Amino acid sequence: MKKLLIASGCSFTEKDFVSTYHPEMDCTWDKWPELLAEKLNMNCINLGSRGAGNEYIYNSIVEQVIKTKNNKIGLIVVGWSESKRFNFVPNTLLRHRLPTDINHPSPILISDFPQRDYSLSKLHPKIKNPYKRRPFGQDYEQDMLTLEYVVNRSIGFFFNLQTLCENYNIPLKHFSMIDLFSRGADMVDLFNRLKNNSIDLEKLFMKIMLNNPYLNIINNDFIGWPIKTELGGFDVWNIVNENAGYQTSTESDLYQRLYWPTMISEKDSHPNIEGQKLIAEFLYENISS
Repeated sequence: MKKLLIASGCSFTEKDFVSTYHPEMDCTWDKWPELLAEKLNMNCINLGSRGAGNEYIYNSIVEQVIKTKNNKIGLIVVGWSESKRFNFVPNTLLRHRLPTDINHPSPILISDFPQRDYSLSKLHPKIKNPYKRRPFGQDYEQDMLTLEYVVNRSIGFFFNLQTLCENYNIPLKHFSMIDLFSRGADMVDLFNRLKNNSIDLEKLFMKIMLNNPYLNIINNDFIGWPIKTELGGFDVWNIVNENAGYQTSTESDLYQRLYWPTMISEKDSHPNIEGQKLIAEFLYENISS
């Protein structure tokens, strides 16, 4: 009987991914968990969900492990997302479908996505906005503390998953799928504020990583640890595209992305079928080596 490959992640992982920018597009091609499972001769359970934060990703794996016999699990593979997500996604990119104030995007409830199980809105259905935060950019010192908190919070989930798999003697491979520090458009105020106050972003990111209590405890099951290139790490989507000969962004504009043949389109930077294949091949090489 084939073993199970259990995978989780965000929209880069989601089996039933639908493009926000191209809802008419057929995106039913195999995603990296299914492709990797085929290469490893395993059956696949794909728990990936669009907009998922690292708390959801961790909890989805825990729940699946609890209800699955350990001897049936051949491998757990996780593609971690950016650190700022708290199990909902700001509807910045969905304004054409949802009414919102353009300057104060409100969160989409995790309960709007039926495949997810974890949120305050699920525990307390009447709570419509379970997590409110002051917009980034109003107080750059506080913003730096907020950024450090969410990064350390995510790395805590990395360590928890490592410990869980060690305790249950389950093989694990996990990695940062996209930039843990997040350079998305909804962080533009923060980054501009820091730059205007002569804060070197890369030095700030390095300081956060070097001060993280788990820095030297995360083991080799984490592909690309410790994430930052200056420390010898990487996130998989960037390294896959760099290996293919494409850059991730222009130096002049933090948020302007080049078009990669691995992307769905210039507007939608999610991996297309070729991008999914490259991710699966890269992971297979790292798992098999």
